[in-house]
Amino acid sequence: MPINSFRYFRWSVALRVFLLFAVSAQICRATSITSSWGNVIYLDTAGNVSPNLLANYVSYNVTNDTGAAITDAWVTLGNFTGGFVSLAPLENGVVHLGPMAAGATRTVYFYLTVDCSSFQSGKCNISTAQNFTVSLYSGPPATNLLGAQTFSVTVQDTTAALANKVNTVVASSTSPILGSIITLTITGNTGKFPALQHEHHIQRWQYRYLYKPTPGTNFRISFFERH
Repeated sequence: MPINSFRYFRWSVALRVFLLFAVSAQICRATSITSSWGNVIYLDTAGNVSPNLLANYVSYNVTNDTGAAITDAWVTLGNFTGGFVSLAPLENGVVHLGPMAAGATRTVYFYLTVDCSSFQSGKCNISTAQNFTVSLYSGPPATNLLGAQTFSVTVQDTTAALANKVNTVVASSTSPILGSIITLTITGNTGKFPALQHEHHIQRWQYRYLYKPTPGTNFRISFFERH
């Protein structure tokens, strides 16, 4: 190969590689993944509560900002660090969204559990950041990565109060079929809230109510999907 031709070939390859990386970086920047649930996983590990709440949902909004439709979109959650939070035993960490129009936003849910074996009952509070990554792919993972975002969460044990109870649960359908969507209406009582005493006044705590289909870690999330 003549020297000039070799130099042209070398520059051509370098330019193609550069363009490939530039396009990949542009695609990754054009994908938005944001949390739609918060950043604290709440549990209930008290000894007077059975069964304990040892797992919970997390949800994320995934937006296709690439400027073009995604024929077959997939989302994964993984790459855990921190040592306590992980996927629940029956959660594979993969959501198949299918076709996704340009500019469309879809919400994905994952079921996570926490290892509280080294904590006393009712004291599974973890302030050390627990990190994981949510990724969007064009096609089955783990090829054609379009974008990824790392999130950090902490863990907080809830107040054990037997006075908190559910009175009624009403389903929109008593004979659902495969693929149908069911709406649950839940009513109940919260019991008595404690108060935080300050020097000259009493300040009420801010409370958050969490509803989930089951307290256990072995919930078949692939059978009963949350929407």
